[in-house]
Amino acid sequence: MMLYLFLISHDKAVDHDGCYGSAVIVASAEETARRIHPGLTFAYGQRWHEGRWQTQSRDGTWHNEETPSDTWPNPDDVHVVTLGPLTLMNYEEGAVVCAGVRR
Repeated sequence: MMLYLFLISHDKAVDHDGCYGSAVIVASAEETARRIHPGLTFAYGQRWHEGRWQTQSRDGTWHNEETPSDTWPNPDDVHVVTLGPLTLMNYEEGAVVCAGVRR
């Protein structure tokens, strides 16, 4: 599977510190990139489900994140720009290479 670097960002108004503004992430497609939350662990799984961000435990169960909308918008509000193919294979899909927090 070919992986790419994507810049994900949003322009939603936020009224508190600690909201992610943008991130460079690794994904196989734009739609996958749109559904990556820069602050959630992708290793066991993350998803946008029924209007909430969820993470998956090692045992396979899914858990709602407490304040997901406070730190990153839903996937429909995420802007995605393809930066190019990933040439180093040190990353897996869903990796967050870097992320910026708004202050």
